[in-house]
Amino acid sequence: MKKALAILLTLSMTIPFAPTVLAEEAENEESQTPETPFQYTVKGELPIIPEEWEGLENGEFPDEGIAPVLITDDIADEQENNNTALRARQITLAMGRTGTIGSANDVDFYKFRCPASGKYRFDLINVPASKELDYDIYLYTGSPAVEVGKSIRSDEYDSIIVELDEDEVYYLKVVGLNGAYSTIDYYFITVTDDECAVLGYEYPFRGDDVPKNIGANYGYYSGGGEHYGLDINNGNKIIEGTNLYAPGSGTVVDADYDAVPRTYGAGYYITINMDDKYTLPGDEDAYVTYMHMQSMSTYKGGDRVSKSSIVGKVGNTGYSYGAHLHIGIFNVPKWISGNLSESNNPLRYYTQYKFTGIPEDRTEYDRDWRMEQEENLTYPRELYIIPGEIIRYIGEEDFDNWVKSTTSYEKCLMSCLDHFNISHETFLAILAENPLLEEDYSEELKQQILDYRTALK
Repeated sequence: MKKALAILLTLSMTIPFAPTVLAEEAENEESQTPETPFQYTVKGELPIIPEEWEGLENGEFPDEGIAPVLITDDIADEQENNNTALRARQITLAMGRTGTIGSANDVDFYKFRCPASGKYRFDLINVPASKELDYDIYLYTGSPAVEVGKSIRSDEYDSIIVELDEDEVYYLKVVGLNGAYSTIDYYFITVTDDECAVLGYEYPFRGDDVPKNIGANYGYYSGGGEHYGLDINNGNKIIEGTNLYAPGSGTVVDADYDAVPRTYGAGYYITINMDDKYTLPGDEDAYVTYMHMQSMSTYKGGDRVSKSSIVGKVGNTGYSYGAHLHIGIFNVPKWISGNLSESNNPLRYYTQYKFTGIPEDRTEYDRDWRMEQEENLTYPRELYIIPGEIIRYIGEEDFDNWVKSTTSYEKCLMSCLDHFNISHETFLAILAENPLLEEDYSEELKQQILDYRTALK
């Protein structure tokens, strides 16, 4: 019997599969997956049970370890293939995941290779308690598998905080309590360490009842596209007009308006180059961007800010379907870089907060549609940015009226200059008066602006 089971186990471990892994993942970790009991499955009537579990009655398992994953050959409504640890999807400090519990028998596994010994936090968010869904998370490692943490709270948020060992692989299991599942509601999984938390970033909101509801998580949308920041709203409470504070001391890089009609559509935004003490080891710089602000910041490029500086207010400007703050943390000065490797997960900086999330309240957009629209932009991406210096020259009230007006052309830098009768010579003079701004406009780009304006007339 043991020999037959061993053959079955060998066969089950050699069946080819194609797990979903990070695009950035440089090495194939399939061969490094530990031989843990929760890799094995029951398919149909054929039991595949680790040797140390022989002799146990059906449904009984050792106190230590974890029961085999019980799945069938065909799970109704299943949308992912990570039902076993062998098919676990990779998560890292730089990237979380979205997923669904698609049937009463569905479980999802995620694997995390610990980069350095220390304290880590695994968060499961966006489980809509209003729909009576309750998902729990368990964390395992070793061979045989040992549970190292779990969270079985009865709400839309679960968190495991645990000490992990360097280079160990850990497996996170997501399961619906009492067969709870939904084919349309996505949960979010993230893992954070205390490396960023100890840098001392202040939360953008201050006070007792601060907004902590996540409308769209950092990393990947459910459709697989990238999201380079974290969207924070206040659930059903009013958030528009709420003060936004700088996360610490630094220098303002930009405080402009992004007029792009599609894709990022940041609206009023501010980017701050954080002082060196806020920079991760190995990174040259750290930049924080707040988007969709209600109005232009009173700060401009070159100004110094501190953690007590009110740099703006929550708004609904740009490409946004509800007042919220989009916060992005980058190691490059331009938030429109569009590269996850140049950004960081804001949740890593605010591990002391309990976040919640309601997937129906995603305040941004469908990624596939967004990418399709971006490919069809009329002008280069940077020409949809209206510098704060231009807005101040025009007057913010007049500028806001123009932004909100219905026009037959795209709102971009050229159409803005034309609408307010700002000649190319005046535009160049404004640049010359602001050396930091002028650095953003090469001679080639200045000529492009002139050419585009000529073509518009």
